[in-house]
Amino acid sequence: MEDDFYDVLKEDFEQRVNNLSDKQFEKLKELLIKYDIRLSHIDLMTLVYYANCNEEDVHEMVNNTEALDLAKLHLLLLESIEEKKSITISTTINGLEKSVEFNYPMTNTHILMLISSILNELSDYSYKTKLNIEQKEKITDDDIIQELLPDYLLNFSAPYTIDEITRIIQLENRVQKGLSLYKKRWISIRISPVVEHFKKTGIFDNSKKTIKTNEACFLYDVLDLLGAIRGDISANNNEKYQFIKKELKK
Repeated sequence: MEDDFYDVLKEDFEQRVNNLSDKQFEKLKELLIKYDIRLSHIDLMTLVYYANCNEEDVHEMVNNTEALDLAKLHLLLLESIEEKKSITISTTINGLEKSVEFNYPMTNTHILMLISSILNELSDYSYKTKLNIEQKEKITDDDIIQELLPDYLLNFSAPYTIDEITRIIQLENRVQKGLSLYKKRWISIRISPVVEHFKKTGIFDNSKKTIKTNEACFLYDVLDLLGAIRGDISANNNEKYQFIKKELKK
């Protein structure tokens, strides 16, 4: 589960580092001097990557269930086609309940291929690497020439099988469980690798089980600077230390 989840976190490395403004960079240098922390360029980029995240990012990441929802819809359509059942879509708009029923196997199959195409794009080959499920081939000009399918399905992907989509749903559920854990521990998950790396390389004092006050204050101020937390401007060094210490224990 952790591998599935951490893959999500690694995708935006360059974006997080490149989003650092000149003003933030200058302030970061001031904090390094203030707390007597010496970092190499690589160490600085590592710090920025892990610390440059905020609650809005976390909320967006945790609540993005697009792939899981599409996979469930894919399975529902597959089962309805196999059992020759209709599909009903319903919603409420301005207080009025509205619904539409699809009872056309060919139309349902075409919708299925659209969903498969979207899942293909969202997966970015992760289903191949994690589940050994090949990327679904797109409909080609040859298929159209053979008059097997209408023109508008050109470049749509073939559907997944029931076994494949069931395993995809299981994978996406594991990802969501990991993200739910991340929501509760996201600050700890972000700064723990930094502390571990800094201790290992001698940047932080490695003789203590926890971290020193100046190290904790540095991390607190960096998190505040990058918008990861809303720092209390009245917080003293001990309060900053206790905050970081509490987060690292989560």
